[in-house]
Amino acid sequence: MGRVGISNRAMEGGRVRRGRPSDGPVLNLECICWFTPMRSKIAGSISDFWLPGLHSYGRHRLSVIIIEPAEFLRRYDLIHGQMERIQSYFWLTKVGKVYETRGLSRNDRKRVAEDRFDDAPERDFTRFLNNWSARLFR
Repeated sequence: MGRVGISNRAMEGGRVRRGRPSDGPVLNLECICWFTPMRSKIAGSISDFWLPGLHSYGRHRLSVIIIEPAEFLRRYDLIHGQMERIQSYFWLTKVGKVYETRGLSRNDRKRVAEDRFDDAPERDFTRFLNNWSARLFR
């Protein structure tokens, strides 16, 4: 079995916070998660996968992004450049799509909440959501 880095409250040197949607199209979201992983922790991780947890509002359900550290960093580099402390916002929509939204315009965030955002494939983490495939347990 491969090693797995699990994150819900703390992300190996980073912080995880949950947000509650408050207005407009944000009400179409299952959850908003903010965390600040350290680039060096991801790069130097011995884990085969990182599992940031996304806790839904009111439903007490945990969804997990299951992603290899190299792919995590590749996407972060495309989105934010090579920063040491990464400020990351994940939005999980009610139809089950996940996007990294930090730095998006208000209009783009609205499109994410309405499931109409497709401008930046590196921000779409949907294929990693709850992807408990057999490759985890080889």
